Formats: sequence, structure tokens, C-alpha cells
Amino acid sequence: MQRQIDRLARGSTPANDSFEFDSPLCDEIRRHMPPPDYKEPKFCKFNGEGDPRRHLQGFKDECELKIGTDQRLQAKFFPHSLEGEAREWFYALPEGSITSFGEFSNLFLEQYKHNIKQEVMVSDLCAIKQANDEILGSNVVQT
Repeated sequence: MQRQIDRLARGSTPANDSFEFDSPLCDEIRRHMPPPDYKEPKFCKFNGEGDPRRHLQGFKDECELKIGTDQRLQAKFFPHSLEGEAREWFYALPEGSITSFGEFSNLFLEQYKHNIKQEVMVSDLCAIKQANDEILGSNVVQT
């Protein structure tokens, strides 16, 4: 939004200005450039389904092989690993709100935590109580 205001203040319009859009990535991340010999990794895509932890780990592994551990580059290229609903989620974040890859990762995991399959613990099973009028096994669901 601020960039649009600045363009208007300079007298610049969409017709005579290069295409810009409001990005959730802060300016420091957007302007950070990869090394000259950089080749963008082929990222597996996340569409809002599946385990976000596995996607994030696969993304980080691929980055470490191709671009190293530069967190600004990881933040810059993480949106390239999103598609569909997940990409829409990214573009709906406030402009300039992502200032680090760690922050981006936490937002991503929080958004898609419902996709993380919870392990059933023995203590969970011990907490199940049968009601007086309940048939044995009626509360068991097979997955």
C-alpha cells in the first residue's frame, strides 16, 4: 500500500510504472538477491493439504542443497513452493509483514496445523470411558 501511495505522490501511474504488487515479504527480503550462479530449486508444491512440517522440511533440505542456509533467500523462495489455497493464504497476509524465514515458517505451521496427524498415545486410550448405556466398541473408529 505504501508503495502505491509513493508512486501516486511521484505522479506515477500503472500505465507508466512497472507492475508492482503488495507482497507480504518485507523490502529487505524482496530486494535480497541470490548469488550469480544461482539456479532455482525444483520445489515440491504445497496446496493446503498434507503435513506442513514435512513440506517445510523438504523445502529447507532442497534450499540447503541449492542456495545454502541464507534465511532471506529461503523466505524469498518459500512462496514458490506454494500453490492453490496455500498461495492464496500467502498473498492474503499483510504487506511487508514477513521479516524472517523463521517467522514465515511459524505462520505457515500455525495456518496448516490442522493437517498434522496426531499420534494416539496409550494415555489417550486409557482416558476413554464407556457410558452405562454404551455398547462395547461403539466409540471405536478405525482409521
